[in-house]
Amino acid sequence: MFNKLIRKFISWLYRALEEEKARIKQQAEALIVAARDEKQKHLARQYLELQNKRWGVCRHLKGGKVHGPKPDYSLRHHIFSDGSEEIQCTICGKPWTKQSPDWKQALEMMHQSTNTVTSSERTFKIKDQIEPTPVYVVQTEDGNVPPFTGKLAPFVSDSYVERVWNKLYKKLTRKKKLDKTKKS
Repeated sequence: MFNKLIRKFISWLYRALEEEKARIKQQAEALIVAARDEKQKHLARQYLELQNKRWGVCRHLKGGKVHGPKPDYSLRHHIFSDGSEEIQCTICGKPWTKQSPDWKQALEMMHQSTNTVTSSERTFKIKDQIEPTPVYVVQTEDGNVPPFTGKLAPFVSDSYVERVWNKLYKKLTRKKKLDKTKKS
């Protein structure tokens, strides 16, 4: 009976030591993470201070020959597919967005630059549009192809649209005919 008590006491003591060991290990890991986070925060602050110094010194001007009385800024202006815009200096990397306090100044510099604006493909939504407007219809329910009557853009001629429409129709119907011959 005495041996059983000693064994239970030793097993309880062993479990208590294991739990204490796990608790100490968790505390040590938490301290390591906190120290690492603090170090990362400190490094991030230092990096931002250096960036701000570098951005403050940069004049954002292209080097070399001067092409006229106004300065030529070394900036890129990109419009993303969601409509957001960003201007960035190609020398120091300073970014400007519409939320930046000096966005108007960046736009003014961009207008003086010889660089052009770039953009991603964008989709446009018309206000109060309930259903999307189809661009073309290949066939109606009775199998006829309606003539294209819409105007794509004011700078595209009707004859060009008609030629493109006819080519597209021929390609689409030819593929159907080829599929029918393959099945036979």
